[in-house]
Amino acid sequence: MGTSAGFPLFTAVALVCRECLPSRRGDLPHVARSIDEFVDVVSLQWTVATGYAHTPSLRLVKFLSAREQANMDTSYKWSILNDAAASAAAQGDLETLKWLAEYYCPNRFLTKTVSAAAAGGHLGILKWLHSHHRDLGYWGGMEMGGATWKQDVEAVEWLKANAAPHQECAAKLMLVAAAQGDQGLVEWIHRLYGVSADGAKRTAQDKYHWELAQWVVMNCELEDRSVNFDRAAGDGCLWFLKWAVQDGYARPGDRTVGVAADHGRMEIVQWLHDDLGERRMGAAFEKAAQNGDLAMLKWLHENNCQGCTTAAMDGAARKGFLEVVQWLHSNRSEGCTKAAMDRAAQNGHLDVVSWLHEDRTEGCTTQTMDKAASFGFLEIVQWLHVHRSEGCTFAAMDSAAESGHLDVVKWLSANRTENCTTTAMDTSAARGNLEMVRWLHYNRTEGCSVAAMDRAAANGHLDVVKFLHENRREGCTNAAMHRAAVGGFLEVVKYLHETRSEGCTAATIDMAASRGQLEVVKFLHINRNEGCSTEAMDSAAGRGYLDVVKFLHYERTEGCTTRAMDSACSAGHLEVVRWLHTHRSEGCSPAAIKDAVSRGNFEIVMFLYAERPQDFRFPSACILSTSRLEIMEWLLLHCQHELGGCEFLADRSNWHFNEWLRARGFRFVSQSDSLVCWKWRVTSGGAA
Repeated sequence: MGTSAGFPLFTAVALVCRECLPSRRGDLPHVARSIDEFVDVVSLQWTVATGYAHTPSLRLVKFLSAREQANMDTSYKWSILNDAAASAAAQGDLETLKWLAEYYCPNRFLTKTVSAAAAGGHLGILKWLHSHHRDLGYWGGMEMGGATWKQDVEAVEWLKANAAPHQECAAKLMLVAAAQGDQGLVEWIHRLYGVSADGAKRTAQDKYHWELAQWVVMNCELEDRSVNFDRAAGDGCLWFLKWAVQDGYARPGDRTVGVAADHGRMEIVQWLHDDLGERRMGAAFEKAAQNGDLAMLKWLHENNCQGCTTAAMDGAARKGFLEVVQWLHSNRSEGCTKAAMDRAAQNGHLDVVSWLHEDRTEGCTTQTMDKAASFGFLEIVQWLHVHRSEGCTFAAMDSAAESGHLDVVKWLSANRTENCTTTAMDTSAARGNLEMVRWLHYNRTEGCSVAAMDRAAANGHLDVVKFLHENRREGCTNAAMHRAAVGGFLEVVKYLHETRSEGCTAATIDMAASRGQLEVVKFLHINRNEGCSTEAMDSAAGRGYLDVVKFLHYERTEGCTTRAMDSACSAGHLEVVRWLHTHRSEGCSPAAIKDAVSRGNFEIVMFLYAERPQDFRFPSACILSTSRLEIMEWLLLHCQHELGGCEFLADRSNWHFNEWLRARGFRFVSQSDSLVCWKWRVTSGGAA
């Protein structure tokens, strides 16, 4: 970007002016500025913060800053500063951060910058902020948590020495430290703050940090000192289990052996059996077998462990572990059930199926061929047909057709008599498998139902819809056009309109509008008479589809309700809110400002205040949740009276925000482990 008398210009504008304007006439800065304003669309779309987020460039930041309105609201500019500064800190962009803090909006508190720098692992940024703008940064918050997640030991140690966390942050920080297995930090927090460590104990175990879990149990005040025995068993942490048993913190439960066996923890299983006398070994047999762990099975057998059931061989067969199946057959007496062959066939294990047939007597069920067909295992289907007598059901061909296994369908049709149902063509049509649909149509007599065309249309399969219409008589229902419209399949909608008579429903335009399907909405408006309701514009507005909102406004008469602007405010669609304000009369409800504040949509809050003062009120018994100091500052400056009766929820660990509320007259109401509730006090004379 170039400059004109110190004002940043688009690079292209500066180049054109330099090369094309007569040099003898000077720089002509007023001409350059006029050209620049004409081509500038960037500053109309971006703030300094959104521009930097899109393109991290100090030049762009300066360019956008120079084009800001001179009378920009100071609280709003503060919010832009905080968003931009946080982005720069997260990027490690000290040059941009310096400019923002010292030139763009100097001497304003940086609410997010310290945390962003710590989370990004930028110790240099932290040191610069601490040295040059210590009073403007939010220190002692959750920034140490960000550095801990980053596993930035140097930053954590620096923060310990220079910005110890506030008491209200300690419990939350301990959870972060426990999740990362940082025992040193957990000990430090416990020693300095003495906070409850029950959450840290649970978190350490959830993340398999057993040494840390042991330290917490032995050194911290806890409501519950029991430990997660099963989780440690599954992780193979024998020393932890021995310690827990020895010191009386846990004993094995009903699931312990099974968990250990399922994870292949032979040493744990042996210890449970030999040292603790555990005899509930049925789950160990089952898990070892289904995991193919023959060594564990042999150990269990050799040590006369009890509890093995048919589930062992069934599970091994299901997973295809033929060697395990054979060993169980030769060495155990429990045998298996019909499920063994059923599941082996379902998973394509022909060798297991064949062996079970030859060496076992349990046999199988009709599900065996049904499932094999469903998964496309033609060789198994053929083998079962030749060697077994159970046969199959219509589900075999139905499910094979649904899954697209035409070779299986053809073979079943030629060699079996169970046939299929209309489900075969219905599901094939739904999946857009025209080849399958055609084959079933020409080679089978079951046909289909209206669900075939309905579901094909819903999924946009126009070729299938055409084939069904031209070759079959079942037709469809109005769900076909409705669901095609909702999915945005305009060509399907057109075809159904031109060739079918079922039509759609009054909800079709509503749903298409809610999905932003403008071309579909236009077509339905011009060619259909089902109409729509206020739901169409309401939902389109809430999802930011301004083009749909405009079309419905200009071309239809249903209009909208206050929900249109309410939902647009809640979702942060400022352009939609502006347009509705200018072109519609419904306005909004108190929910609009409540949601805009709670979701941090600052521009919408200001717009509603400036342009819709008649609607700028909070619902009765309103509970707001926001952590943006900038919005709170703005509310206190502009609408203290409207805040009367409102309660504000703040994160308990955000101690600076809570102190800010207290200092400005908010009354403490209550607090939980994670939240603090405040209420604005309005006296008869106005503010507190």
